[in-house]
Amino acid sequence: MALVSRISEMSRERDPRRVILDDVEPVLSRNKMKVCGPDILIAIYDRAGQKSAGGILYVETYKEDIYQGKTGLVLRLGQHCHDGNKEFMDWFLGEPPKVGDWVGFSVRDAGVSMVIGKTACLTREFKYVRFLVDEPDLVM
Repeated sequence: MALVSRISEMSRERDPRRVILDDVEPVLSRNKMKVCGPDILIAIYDRAGQKSAGGILYVETYKEDIYQGKTGLVLRLGQHCHDGNKEFMDWFLGEPPKVGDWVGFSVRDAGVSMVIGKTACLTREFKYVRFLVDEPDLVM
């Protein structure tokens, strides 16, 4: 069976990037959290409480994305994730993610899971970021 991905357009009242940042930034700044080495701190995109353009309602208690989400927002980059790191630049074909970019990852890859504010987050080594996307709804 072929794997098919599709775009699920969401009908949003608020920008998901803003929702995540409003929740996590006060906690991250107050605690001066830094990410080490080649890791990237990612907030998992969660559709709970949203409605798709086709009318599907993801109720507030929807938890699938927290555990099986495949896209997220870059919150912090470790010190090895910079323009001077050739391996980092090569991995992303010269266009690496920045803080505030949407990225995709596999839930099976190693990393650390945590909750910051009320947002499910994880760390992944940059080599385990599989793709960059403009909209987090691209992958379900």
